[in-house]
Amino acid sequence: MKFNQAFLMIAALAASMYAQQVPPGIAAPQPVAQPIPDLPPNTIVVTFDGKGYTAEEVRTMLGGLPPQAMQGIQQNPQMAMNQLFLIRYLSDEAAKAKLDQQSPHKEALEAVRRQYLANASIQEQNNKVVVTPADQEAYYEKNKDKYDMAGLAVIYLAFSNNPVPSTDPKAKKPLTEVEAKAKADKLTAELKAGADFAKLAKEHSDDRDSADKGGAYATIRRADNFPAAIKDAVFKLKFNETSEPVRQANGFYLLKRTEKTAQPYAEVRDQIFQQLKQEKFQQWFQELQKKMVVKIEKPEFFKK
Repeated sequence: MKFNQAFLMIAALAASMYAQQVPPGIAAPQPVAQPIPDLPPNTIVVTFDGKGYTAEEVRTMLGGLPPQAMQGIQQNPQMAMNQLFLIRYLSDEAAKAKLDQQSPHKEALEAVRRQYLANASIQEQNNKVVVTPADQEAYYEKNKDKYDMAGLAVIYLAFSNNPVPSTDPKAKKPLTEVEAKAKADKLTAELKAGADFAKLAKEHSDDRDSADKGGAYATIRRADNFPAAIKDAVFKLKFNETSEPVRQANGFYLLKRTEKTAQPYAEVRDQIFQQLKQEKFQQWFQELQKKMVVKIEKPEFFKK
């Protein structure tokens, strides 16, 4: 095997086994993976160079690996153990040669040590964040609007500024944007005068799935993946109120709010817990960052 190939293999293995995900700023270490299965500690589980290694010894070797590395070991233990022992052998040889005491290896190891300990400190602080049930309930009551749900009925009027003529004489003539807007305004006026929304939806909506149900579309939440203009219009409506025409890329929507409810606290409790925990942690970290202001005395030093 050529040197470069061997080096790349070792580098890839090291990256897959020891790399941590790094969010902006500084990373929190991944949770420690647990070896499987749980065998008696003195059970010989692997043998290398004539020496047996017990379950306890292998657990120690694997104890610091991130979950993604453990998944690789579970999928192909033979290859993973071969490469793990290769890394152990090469690192032992480096230590015998005292490479860890020579530059640039000494400085690189110190940088890795500091990064790992910084990550461990971050994780420790994150674990200390306390969010009480009272915190969660108070947040829910204060921000109930975030958990609004709206039953939605629609009348959709499609348009195309470059309609393709249909060969079917019975096909509905496509509307231009100007024609669709005029029709939307006309239907809006009829609705304000007391016309039945379901009846107009069945007669005029181009969304046939909902039209067949009198315009009934779905129950949506503020967090759902709908266009912002649609959500803004819907959640401003009172119960049974109808919107002005809302333009989208290929059509106009007339929207009716058929239901006004909120997600139950029990349904969003865990979500609130995670959000508050993250907010408290970010507050701590931002305060810490404010203290970490270094004065650069000689900018030219860093340009060399």
